Formats: sequence, C-alpha cells, structure tokens
Amino acid sequence: MQDGAAAQFRLFDAFAGFVRTVSEQKPLVITLDDLHWADKPTLQLLQHLARELGRMRVLVVCTYRDTDLVRTHPLSEALANLNRDPGFERVVLRGLSKEETRAYIASAASLQPSSALVERIYEETEGNPFFLSEVVNLLTQEGTLASESVSDIHIPDGVREALGRRLDRISEEATSLLQVAAVVGREFTYDTMQLLHSGDDDSLLNLIEEGLEARVVEEMEQPGRYRFTHALMQETLLGELSTTRRVRLHGQVGEALERRWGDRAEEYASRLALHFSEAAAVSNRFADRAIHWLQLAAVNAEAAFASAAAGGYYAEALTVMDSAHGEVFHDSADLAARAARCFRDEGRHHAAASFADRAVGEFLERGDGIGAARAALLVLGRWSLSREQELKMTERVLAGGALPQGLEALVLARSARAFSDDRAARSIERCQTLLASTDHGDADAKEARAVLLAIQAQRLFLAGKIN
Repeated sequence: MQDGAAAQFRLFDAFAGFVRTVSEQKPLVITLDDLHWADKPTLQLLQHLARELGRMRVLVVCTYRDTDLVRTHPLSEALANLNRDPGFERVVLRGLSKEETRAYIASAASLQPSSALVERIYEETEGNPFFLSEVVNLLTQEGTLASESVSDIHIPDGVREALGRRLDRISEEATSLLQVAAVVGREFTYDTMQLLHSGDDDSLLNLIEEGLEARVVEEMEQPGRYRFTHALMQETLLGELSTTRRVRLHGQVGEALERRWGDRAEEYASRLALHFSEAAAVSNRFADRAIHWLQLAAVNAEAAFASAAAGGYYAEALTVMDSAHGEVFHDSADLAARAARCFRDEGRHHAAASFADRAVGEFLERGDGIGAARAALLVLGRWSLSREQELKMTERVLAGGALPQGLEALVLARSARAFSDDRAARSIERCQTLLASTDHGDADAKEARAVLLAIQAQRLFLAGKIN
C-alpha cells in the first residue's frame, strides 16, 4: 500500500511538473468537463494540482452537474477539500433569462419568435440550455416553431432520457409517491402527502428524502414544503401514469386538500376546481364538487377583475355538467349567462354570443322569459352579435312570453340598431309607448330611455345636424 501511494504521488508530481513547464512558456487554461463522472484517483490528481497552482500561470476550469451529486459521491469530498484553497471559486450556472431564450431561438432557428411562443417555451424549459435546445430542435422538426404560439410541447426524447436517468436512482416506492406529488402540483407539502400516503411518517420522510438526494425535488424555505426541481421533471412523472390512474389520483388529491384546508378551502377554490374537474372525467361522483369549486373559483376571479379566468371557470363548469349527462343538477342557464358576461367584459365577443345564446335557449325552455331577456341583454346592442344574430335573439325573447314593460322596452331599445329603418322605427315607437306607461323609477325603463336618447343623438350626428 505504501509503495502504491508513493508511486501515485510520483505520478501526480510528475504531471504537476509537466503542467508547470508548459505554463512557463505561455499561460495555460485546462478544462475538465463532466467532473461528476471522474473516478477517485482523477479527483485526487486534481487536488494535488490545485495545491501547486499558486506557483503557476495556469487556470483550471471544471464543470459538473450538481444534480448528479450526492453526499457519498467522491466529488463531494473533493469539492470540500478544494473549497479550502484560496484560489478556488465556485460559479453557479443559472438558466437563461426570457430575453436570452428569445435570442437563442432567433439564432438557432433563424427567425424572430413571437412573444407568446417565447413565453410558452420559457415556461416549459425555465431557461435550461439543454432542455431549451432539445425543445427548439423538436419544434423545428415538427414545423411549429414559426407559429404564433404552441399549446402543447412534448418532452423531447433527449430530455426524457436525461430526466429518466435521474429517476432511475430512486426506488419504485419513492417514484410512486412522487407521481402522486406530481398530481398535487409543482409544489407540495409534507402535510398533504401525509394524507395521501398509506405508510407511517418515517417511511414518508424516507421516500421524500430519496427524491431530495436524487435532485428530483428540492426543499423550499418554509419547512415541510417541496417543489420539483424542474417543471419537466414533474411532467415526466405524470407522463408515466396511465390517463385513468392520473385522473383518479386527481380525485384523491382534491379530497385530501379539502380536508387539509378545511374552512379556508374557498381561498384555494381554483386548485380544488382543477383537481375535481379532472377527476370528474372518469367518475360522476366528483362532478358536483367540481362544479361547486369551479363556481367559487370564478367568483374569486371576478372579485380580482380577472374576467377571462372567471369566464373559463364558468365554461368548464358547463363542460363538466354536460359530461355528467344529467346526473348532477346545477343552474346551467345561469352558468352560461355568467360566462357570457365575463367574456363580454373581456372583449371576447364570439364566446360571449355563444354562451348568451345558450342561456337564452335554456331559460326559454323552462318558461323563464325574464331570465332569457336578462341573458340577451348581456350582449344585445354591445357589438357582441351580428345584426342577424341580434334580430334572431330579440325575436326569440319577445316571443317567449310577457315581460315587464320596462324590461321589454329595454330589449327593444338595445336591439333597435339591428333592424332596418322601418323595423327600427316601429321598435322605437313600441318602446316609447311602453315607457309612457311605465313607472319613472323603474331601472330598466331608465336605461331604455337613455338608450333611445343615444340612438337619437347618433342619428342627428350622422345627419350632420350636431357635431
């Protein structure tokens, strides 16, 4: 053993002497790539050389993947020793910024990517250069990189293989647990996993720590909170689940989160809506809860002035209802009207018109003419409908049964612009007749009078009589 150690020292010293001699002629840069693959003798040689660098004109640059590093890895000990050297400096490489991502795509694909495309690719890759290059190559091959946006980005084989190698370092039991965590979301808590894990607390912690050691997940600042090291790691775990199993897990996660949040669950309505709406795809027993949380999520979004998000939640609630084939009972006409209002406020006129039309039809089917009129007024005279659509909707509402005079007057006034001159004149005349016998305090009548004044002012302006 002593002879072996002495021989190794002579070899290391000879190598250091060779480097010193070369560097005396001119400065030298030595690059060692993928140091995490180095064996222990190679790392010992590097440490020996590092001790001599102070007397040489030499810079040694080494790269390694910290994701492949565990406490027992030989490189961990070597780094601890090197860290004591005054000439040692550790440089952590972060992902590219969004602007750097844009520049890379422009350079690699010889095109100027749209902002939406850059946003989507950056969201998926988080600026990781390897992931970014693989995704850009895949989208180039698919011919979708020149699109304005990309809805779904499949994980390239190279990325999947790289992530798979990291997952190969953990047990099947840990993989199964982390697949459940992946259904919970990019971030998850120890408390939530306790509700979803059948074993004891020690076994749960051991499995999570397997994921930590393999750098599949990482701890966050708050104790008991974890996140997947990359969104693609979460997607890889989800991709290994069958669709039915993944959807069933969403239901279990939703129930666990309901128990965990208790009286505060309404604050997390959007999270619960996501899980239960996914679960409703395979089991109608989750449909009622999905609709409940989707409605609450929509209300929360409206309170935050996020009309587009609110409209999406109402629309999703209707989709869940339709898929349940009559096994859940909610006011679908009201949901459609709410969706129409949100999309109208967001300027999405086609969606607003579609949901308003559905609401009008469903209100009329159950004999609720007032509800149909209110739903129609969400879009009548607001540039959401074509003239033909306005005419058709107005006729349906007026033929649906007697309405309070003020409400009927408002429907006529708001839709007057859709009629031909003769028809418009008759509608305005009928509107004025209704208003003449309507209480001046009636809110609908007040609005109808204001609309008539606006129509009159517009006509005078177009005739050149006012400016």
